[in-house]
Amino acid sequence: MTSRSAMMMAFAAAIGAAGGRVRAGDDTISVGVLRLAVTDLAESAEFYERHIGFVMKEDHRDAGWVLLENHGVPLVLTRSASPVEIASDACHVRFNFKTDDLERTSAMMRAGGVNIVGEGKSGVGRYVTFVDPSGHRHNMKQLDYLKESLPTPQVYDVGIAVTDMGAARKFYGEVLGFEVMTEKYYPPVIPFNQRGATFFILADESKQPAAYKYGESAFAGLGFETASIAETMTRMRAAGVVFLDEQPKAVGPVRVAGFADPFGNVHELYQYVGDGSGAPGGGTPVAKELAVRAFDRLKALSGEWEGVSTKGWKERIQYEAMAAGSCVMETSFDAHPNEQMVTMFCMDGERLLLTHYCVAKNQPRLLLTEAADDLSALTFTFLDGTNLPSRDKGHMDKVVFKFESPEKFTSQWTWYQDGKENWLEEIAHTRLAPSKKLNDGTKAEGR
Repeated sequence: MTSRSAMMMAFAAAIGAAGGRVRAGDDTISVGVLRLAVTDLAESAEFYERHIGFVMKEDHRDAGWVLLENHGVPLVLTRSASPVEIASDACHVRFNFKTDDLERTSAMMRAGGVNIVGEGKSGVGRYVTFVDPSGHRHNMKQLDYLKESLPTPQVYDVGIAVTDMGAARKFYGEVLGFEVMTEKYYPPVIPFNQRGATFFILADESKQPAAYKYGESAFAGLGFETASIAETMTRMRAAGVVFLDEQPKAVGPVRVAGFADPFGNVHELYQYVGDGSGAPGGGTPVAKELAVRAFDRLKALSGEWEGVSTKGWKERIQYEAMAAGSCVMETSFDAHPNEQMVTMFCMDGERLLLTHYCVAKNQPRLLLTEAADDLSALTFTFLDGTNLPSRDKGHMDKVVFKFESPEKFTSQWTWYQDGKENWLEEIAHTRLAPSKKLNDGTKAEGR
């Protein structure tokens, strides 16, 4: 496995632990987590716990990720191969923390071996700049207006250094959809906010773009959550956003893709698509419009069918739309001696899922991950399941439907066990008798 793949898988697992917040129907993106790729997970986790006030929430160093939290703000650490490798005057992302006593906090940090490399004064107070074990530079601030007592440092905001404030305002404001709070704060920065909370400020203080080796070198950034990663990536690409992954990586309940702002700063876009209660699988869900049309195509199968496998055995299958057209039930009467099996298809928000109730006594859930524009082929890929403590336990893992006409289609499943995927025989289905009507009132005869 490449270092990039390992990093993305770790991030996805950590997001699954943190939980999803954006829901289907919400077309905005939201800052979900702070992100750090670091060279040593144990050392970095200890650093942020001991010196910055984070609390360990999920420790999975063996799997390549750690989830920390600071007063409700999640920080996901993943492992990188090399430390931060950018010039001192290059664009970067830094985290700003606040304390009620800068002298006390900075003295404790120095005594603990933290490398403090600078100090200064901004429009809201004084600060020191420190470096973490992977080379990330952050600020610890004491705010002039702060009156509250802070037993430990807290996340204040995130600073994003850029080379062109106009381009930055357009990217973060128009492309990512964030609101500018004010342009009279204290030049040359523009604070942004989202849903009433200040998340980051743009600072026009760098002279050259960042040049991160995404997936290899350490980086600091933000994790943006979306309700539909496929649609959001399409929209962002149309606006000129450069994605560092051609397609989202899929691990368990999360789909994630890295992207760069116009100045080389790295962030990640992710979609939380499930609770990950079963063994993690994956695939990116197709766009909602395509999923809905595919579901209608399955409704049109309503009726009786005969299936003939490439091994020669035959089965009788029935498709039936039910529950006011909200699900389609496939009943296989003869696929296994003296047993019936059922597969249920339904929409889940923007996704089309199937649940297969198998004679193997488990219930894998599969997600529609591929669909031809003309709906001539549909591919469902394993997502999770019940009675599956491990994905290595034998189960039906993938299925491909190919439609020749309203009267004929084929299906072919895979069986997955102990890390191996095996394609089973293809089954050719011929319609015997269509239902007169579907339960949602539409006719059953083809599309």
